[in-house]
Amino acid sequence: PIDKKLKGNEELVVTSTDGAGNVSAETRLTVKDTTAPDAPTVNEVTSEGTQVTGTGEPGSTITVKFPDGSTVTGEVDNQGNYAIDLPVDKKLNGNEELVVTSTDGAGNVSREAKVKVKDTTAPAAPTVNEVTSESTQVTGTGEPGSTIIVKFPDGSVIIGTVDNQGNYVIDLPVDKKLKGNEELVITSTDSSGNVSRETKSDS
Repeated sequence: PIDKKLKGNEELVVTSTDGAGNVSAETRLTVKDTTAPDAPTVNEVTSEGTQVTGTGEPGSTITVKFPDGSTVTGEVDNQGNYAIDLPVDKKLNGNEELVVTSTDGAGNVSREAKVKVKDTTAPAAPTVNEVTSESTQVTGTGEPGSTIIVKFPDGSVIIGTVDNQGNYVIDLPVDKKLKGNEELVITSTDSSGNVSRETKSDS
């Protein structure tokens, strides 16, 4: 019957009855669980996070696979929730893809759930080399690929990009001639929009 869906590990008792009504001895059979759990859910994971959390089949084992192939595991509680601590040597930078599966007690593995790590880590504050009233550029170092913003005392800004070696060189506009004693404020913004602390430079 359709209303008798078997989940696995149930014990069935089987007998045979002949035409005269004679009943055989009982044969007992344990149903083998071959049904994979549903794919687990995974909550947002950030580069500042210390856990992977979500929901899954109660009692199942959750496996989190990192891009390097290493894994961590944890158990789903009887409420259907899991929380797995990230190892300290698995610092996430953002944009990595984690693959999460659920394995039940019979060894059946769910479909994969995938989550992309959100980058919420601000870049380190950029460095800036000395700027003088004779300078035609602002130079320094920062997170490769990040955007450097130089803010002038009048509120105007100029923008440059840190190269893959970690250096930036931004030409000063001809209408921004520095006289000396101005304070420039320099920040670095990564591709996820995280902004560094400010670095200040007196010209």
